Amino acid sequence: MQTFRTVYFEPEQDAPRTRQTHDSPQLKLEYLQEIIKDKASARIDGVVIDVCSAQIVLQAYSGVGSGLQRRLLAMPVEKIVNTCSKLMQR
Repeated sequence: MQTFRTVYFEPEQDAPRTRQTHDSPQLKLEYLQEIIKDKASARIDGVVIDVCSAQIVLQAYSGVGSGLQRRLLAMPVEKIVNTCSKLMQR
């Protein structure tokens, strides 16, 4: 007689970490750098940011002048990612 076993698998990764910036440009920058350092996605202000998106944002951030850097970090996180991905396509 054959018996069946139920095997349960643990998820490989936990849910993305949740971060709140409270409209702080410095915290946004720190959280993006932390995503790249840890190589794990995180949720910043309700938007899930993966490693590739964080890398794109930081490359575009380092490529613009200080005035545009301040304007970039003043935007909401979703708009930052969209704007930087458009900049990297050019």
